[in-house]
Amino acid sequence: MEPGWEQGGSDELSPIAGLLAGILAIAVVILSGWMTIVAFVGGTMPILGWEMDGGVGTGLLWLLFVDPIVITVMIWLGMAVTLVVDRLAKQASGSGGSGPHRGEGSDRW
Repeated sequence: MEPGWEQGGSDELSPIAGLLAGILAIAVVILSGWMTIVAFVGGTMPILGWEMDGGVGTGLLWLLFVDPIVITVMIWLGMAVTLVVDRLAKQASGSGGSGPHRGEGSDRW
């Protein structure tokens, strides 16, 4: 069995998945920034609904420990959604990522 790159698979995202990845990346930056500001000044965390009193100590704790975890989880979820959308878009367009297979021992393209 040949590896995926020799089967004609493509590493490029479909246009819709690329657009979604860009939108989700911007959303991660905005949400992370918003949560960090709320941790410093106090208020309700977006999406999570936590009430924070705010302050320098709370903000630094959030910035150094919680924010990296939140960003990592958001990026993983965004990647998972983007890859599912990419797979569905490639299947819908008929280019599922596996091209024609060459015969065993064939040196011709």
